[in-house]
Amino acid sequence: MASSSSEPLSGYKISEGPVTSSSLPRPDVEELTGLPVHFGEPLLVAIARDPRTLFVCWSVDWPAAFAKGLPADRCAHVRIRQNGNEKTVAVEPMIGSCAIEELEPGETYSVELGYYAPPETWNSVVTGNKVMMPFTSESAHQMIDVATVPFHLTFQRILDVFRGSNADELAQTLAQFQERANRSELSRDKAEVLRALDLSPEDLQKTAAARESLAKAER
Repeated sequence: MASSSSEPLSGYKISEGPVTSSSLPRPDVEELTGLPVHFGEPLLVAIARDPRTLFVCWSVDWPAAFAKGLPADRCAHVRIRQNGNEKTVAVEPMIGSCAIEELEPGETYSVELGYYAPPETWNSVVTGNKVMMPFTSESAHQMIDVATVPFHLTFQRILDVFRGSNADELAQTLAQFQERANRSELSRDKAEVLRALDLSPEDLQKTAAARESLAKAER
């Protein structure tokens, strides 16, 4: 006897639409960041630019970081601590770097990146390294530049790419090369070097933005 068409069907059924929805409205996050998605663990690095200025840079997958909700003030914050004292600086998440001034020479500072959501609740994204600020006499004439180091390549491989450079000059060579590459001033041979380093236009733009931020802090 044929079964009735009103009887429930067994087995799986393919839905014509989504059966779950994301708890995070992705378009809002993409509108806030406007950057390619970062892959891997969040990264926060701080270096002393001079005895009173700390240069901080970060690389973060902001859509994932904002999974608990967008910041109440639509800003991220860099929090620094020193001997129980605390200072928080609002930053634009997509900029990727900032300079924090009026610090004490010779003191050690810890850095953390996070945001407030809701307004009184701190959400930590990543904790960075501790930095001891130099004493004034140690750094009066020191200059700092910024470069993207391709850590997916071995150190020897990078030296091989820049034939003639030694280990002491490598960071400076990388910085100068990337600055010229961002301005499209590379010859055909140098363009081959850029491909060997596997640095994207986005990498060069981030490095240029960090260099510009550092230059502004020096003025």
